[in-house]
Amino acid sequence: MINMGTEPQWLQEKRKEAESLLDELPDETVRYVVIPASKPADSKDHDSGYAAAIVQHDSQTEIRLPEGIAGKIVVKNIQDALQDEKLAAYFEEPKSRQSAANIAFFNSGVFIFVPDNTVVEEPVYHVMAVGEQASVVSRNIIVAGKNSKVKIIKEITGKGEGQYSEVTVIKAMEQSAIELLSVQNLDKANACIKRHASCEAGSLLDMRTAFFGSENTYARNEIDLDGEGAETSTTDIYFGTGTQKFDSFSLVNHKARNTRSRSDVRGALKDLAKLAPHGNVKIEKQAHGSDAFLTEHILILNAGAEADPVPALEIETRDVKAGHSASVSHMGEEQVFYLLARGIDEPEARKMIALGFLEPAMKMAESLRMHVMSKIEQKWDEKR
Repeated sequence: MINMGTEPQWLQEKRKEAESLLDELPDETVRYVVIPASKPADSKDHDSGYAAAIVQHDSQTEIRLPEGIAGKIVVKNIQDALQDEKLAAYFEEPKSRQSAANIAFFNSGVFIFVPDNTVVEEPVYHVMAVGEQASVVSRNIIVAGKNSKVKIIKEITGKGEGQYSEVTVIKAMEQSAIELLSVQNLDKANACIKRHASCEAGSLLDMRTAFFGSENTYARNEIDLDGEGAETSTTDIYFGTGTQKFDSFSLVNHKARNTRSRSDVRGALKDLAKLAPHGNVKIEKQAHGSDAFLTEHILILNAGAEADPVPALEIETRDVKAGHSASVSHMGEEQVFYLLARGIDEPEARKMIALGFLEPAMKMAESLRMHVMSKIEQKWDEKR
């Protein structure tokens, strides 16, 4: 739980200010989901045995970095890191009840800092385990210094019907490269996952997330390409079954010349699952030479599933390349028949078609890619 007595004065003031706004700010919602602005509550059960660099279980954090990483980067529990008042710059004024609640009540999170001119060859593994009936409010800060490079692999997992709220603030300094690969693998807990990134000149941010779990998920990516030549690529994969609902919103702000973005949402929906991806690319007046493309493609596997993709472009200048593509398609019976004619039974044929549809989005580390594929196969026959 939160121990206000050990926190610096600036953070206590930010918490109080955010809590005072809870009744004034609107809920953050897109189409299907409103995630409550929750307060934290730890689970009584604490699993152990994760072989990872960073393990969070509810509000508890254990950091065990391999020797090859420990001497290169700084990783701290977020409460310890925020003793440094310089990190106040990573707290923006909240614009929704969910954002205000995250600042007011966060009780978990990590700070990852990669110094200038540091290349971390080994991935940094980060496990976030949500206990049964727990309510976790997590705030994370990732900073990559100039000319640095790091890959972070994160898994959000847990049983039960609690709440998970995450805000991750990312800073990619000049000529740095950050690769953030994530799997949301919760059971039934409601999930609100928000990531806000700022990318300086010549930097690269690559974020890829696979969403499988949670009954209700709201995901938001907001990326500011602040420096000339900054580049980002985001991929969100959704596989929904039962009565799962997913809302996602992405916003890429091209604020400087010759910036580049690629945003890709790809989902497959089964049973009564619903997905509403809303993507927006904004190219500001001064961002000449920008190059942007946004795609949202969803495959409906049976009657009852529903999708509502809404891509949008806001272009305030000339001399740019920008486009978007969106589709909602149903599984073609011709494809199914083709596989049946080759001796494959119908359930397996339909699964193969779904996996083939999602395959173009599987640009992940091989170990994580295989994990994602196996999770889709596992979920195929689950009853939610």
